[in-house]
Amino acid sequence: MRKPGQGLPLNTIVLAIIALLVLVFLILIFSGGMGRFTGGMTRYTTEGQVNASTCAAYASTLESALSNIYSDAIIEGTIRGSDYCKRGCPSILPRNFYLPTGGRVECSSSGNAGSCIIYTVENQQKASINCP
Repeated sequence: MRKPGQGLPLNTIVLAIIALLVLVFLILIFSGGMGRFTGGMTRYTTEGQVNASTCAAYASTLESALSNIYSDAIIEGTIRGSDYCKRGCPSILPRNFYLPTGGRVECSSSGNAGSCIIYTVENQQKASINCP
């Protein structure tokens, strides 16, 4: 004799299987396990490369450093030694920096590399710095 309500209905079993698959998928995503399946995908930047947001941070650091320097020789050394110049940011993110002496530094792309040119208050070119 069969009593009604015994056993699991088919739609309950199907819903349980779908919920289990979704749970496994979420666990893979949040645990980093999807890396096995997406191994062919690469990141936008690889180690050693920089992007515009990284260059913006380097430019901000250089701007802060230049805001307190009055010696031309130290200005050149600061630009040459900066990550903004060493990492080739003038060709990625051209930028002008204003010096406390009233002069300015224009950094921009020139060919495959970038360069920074230091100008005096009278708009005369004082020095040119090649950045890799």
